Amino acid sequence: MMKMSLETLDNVHEFLKTRAVATSLPAGFKQTSNFVAIARAIAKAEKMQAPLALISGSHGVGKTTTLRWYSENWSALMFELEPKTQPKDILRRISSLLSINAGQGYRMQTSVLIDQLKDNPRIIILDEAQRADYDSLDLLKYLADSSGSTFILSASPSMGERIKKWPDIDSRVWIKKRVNPMDAQELVDLYLEDGWLKETLLEIHKCTGGVHREITALFRNCDQLLNGTDLTYSNLLPAHIRAIVNEEMS
Repeated sequence: MMKMSLETLDNVHEFLKTRAVATSLPAGFKQTSNFVAIARAIAKAEKMQAPLALISGSHGVGKTTTLRWYSENWSALMFELEPKTQPKDILRRISSLLSINAGQGYRMQTSVLIDQLKDNPRIIILDEAQRADYDSLDLLKYLADSSGSTFILSASPSMGERIKKWPDIDSRVWIKKRVNPMDAQELVDLYLEDGWLKETLLEIHKCTGGVHREITALFRNCDQLLNGTDLTYSNLLPAHIRAIVNEEMS
């Protein structure tokens, strides 16, 4: 697979048009500023060979979508941490993704995994990383130091403050990127070309707070309303948006 680079990501829009990545992106995908910011942060972490990198932001702002796109188009590993994740769970998941039998004992599993990663350092993405306790982060630190791999932590906003309490972890987080819900102007810029009225898009932003996942859900409800009619997005007014939110999404 093609390696991601900072140069490649200087114009992600052109990049997306030249690669067959449609299958790994949701239908109707729009290149948001968060998508670009997260992709560039990963590329920087890879270029710097950072031990750890942190992508933080509230739920629904596009972290998982972007990270999944990256992992599916490059040789990155990605998995979601389960609630109450322990170090042994992380070892098991990474070993499974690499299709290696690391044995049963914790030390043996760690040693086998490090040997494998030394030969082929990887980008490893951990979604919902706020579920990791100190011991789990300490394991990631050790794996990164010992193998040269980079671990990308995708987490809720509170993760940054938690990590600051542990200097040995924090000092290895060389890239920190915080992403937020999109502002109203970005929403208008992205979707006005699809035929929406500006005032309707502003109402959509007001109702969703700019959270990408909620915007997508509202659009799906709008599509359901228009399905089987001769109406288009241009026929939807702010009042229609408020009615959909009150009747279908409250």
